[in-house]
Amino acid sequence: MNKSITDGKSIRVVVADDHEEIRNSICSLLAREDNISIVAQATNGREAIKCVEGLRPDVILLDIMMPYMDGFQVINRMKNASTKIIVVSMHMRTSFIRYAVKLGVEGYVLKSSLEEVVDAIQAVSQNRNYFSSAVLQVVKYD
Repeated sequence: MNKSITDGKSIRVVVADDHEEIRNSICSLLAREDNISIVAQATNGREAIKCVEGLRPDVILLDIMMPYMDGFQVINRMKNASTKIIVVSMHMRTSFIRYAVKLGVEGYVLKSSLEEVVDAIQAVSQNRNYFSSAVLQVVKYD
């Protein structure tokens, strides 16, 4: 049986992005959802790792370009964590998207489409992948 990661509980999320405005926008979107709870925010890669190791969230929303440790380094450090990873990035470079997929992320959402973050969290919490339609188009036509 393929159960969701929450089993009826609130989906625990860490938001990791070095831009305060983006973090605030994401948190505002998530605050409207009854079944999603923001357990921490991280402003750089090191903080993101500490949050995942200490809090063991269900999902991390992870920017790629952050200080001290970029998102790819964070993903590599999380290899054994049960936390689902959704990249939230402004980068539509095929190389970034393909590398993120190769590293095992469950989702990739563009910052220009933040409204998709809730759908992405819901999908990965049910053991499905979620990629913005624009991301899929970039990869499809590369």
